[in-house]
Amino acid sequence: MATAGINSSDVEYDDDDGDAPTKSFRSAGKASLARMLDTAFEDRFASKKASKKLGYTNVNRKIQYSTDLWTTRVQYFREHVLGAEYVVTCYPT
Repeated sequence: MATAGINSSDVEYDDDDGDAPTKSFRSAGKASLARMLDTAFEDRFASKKASKKLGYTNVNRKIQYSTDLWTTRVQYFREHVLGAEYVVTCYPT
């Protein structure tokens, strides 16, 4: 009979020995997490505004052309086939 591996669900053990490790740094990052939640709306607004102004970085012209071509095609499809309004989207960098 083959023995069960350590990751097998057939291996069971009792870990109720009372020596469970305590978390020494329970409040680690608490202040930064609180600041993150406090400024979430402003940060999201700022990142959306910044992403609208992004341009191409160091991209091959052929890739830039392909991206613009497909962006135009998808937008045309959205407007004329699906009847969706024109939406300005950010381009990948």
